[in-house]
Amino acid sequence: NVTDGWWEHNYLYATVTNPTEEILYDAEVVFALLDTAGNIICIESKSMYDEVGIMPGQSLMIRLDISSSFTEYYDEKGIVPASVDALAYVLKDVE
Repeated sequence: NVTDGWWEHNYLYATVTNPTEEILYDAEVVFALLDTAGNIICIESKSMYDEVGIMPGQSLMIRLDISSSFTEYYDEKGIVPASVDALAYVLKDVE
């Protein structure tokens, strides 16, 4: 629940680190929002496309907004979001 003055947002955050020796482009991040029992209650993804490169050994933070329709549903059903798992990957051509 992040308030920016007018609106309240619910975000999923993931830190993505490049462990390689080269700049990585086209990174994809998949987020899994989990409830208190560890069940997946939402899966979302974010693409960084080819305009964003992650330098070797560097990290960046990805923030993804959760739709208010999801949070309203969770409130109605008594579902409590508790944690986020994230997986970042880059597809590379093998030569």
